[in-house]
Amino acid sequence: MLRLIEENKSRALFDDWQHKVTVAVANELQADHDVALWDFSGVWWLTAETPPLADDKNTWQTYYYDPGHYTAETGRIITDIMYRADERYAVPDCGRCYRITANPPEKP
Repeated sequence: MLRLIEENKSRALFDDWQHKVTVAVANELQADHDVALWDFSGVWWLTAETPPLADDKNTWQTYYYDPGHYTAETGRIITDIMYRADERYAVPDCGRCYRITANPPEKP
């Protein structure tokens, strides 16, 4: 999805929206409200799967049905990351894969 946002030259708009959401969550956390927000919008092994060519009707992706809809396997992996059920799915190369905390990141 991030690739499509960048291709449509909407990255600044996306980053601004994401920062506003992050600040709102950080404010709720500072007020001791129990909220959780995760950001998996970065480009990493799960989101970098190469889609088949448009005329290829036989190849299916493992993690996404299309750029906006992920498979059950993707949901399982993300849930495992969030609940630390399976450490195999560490996300070391994804600078934008983290749980939002009470200290929001700087605006890009």
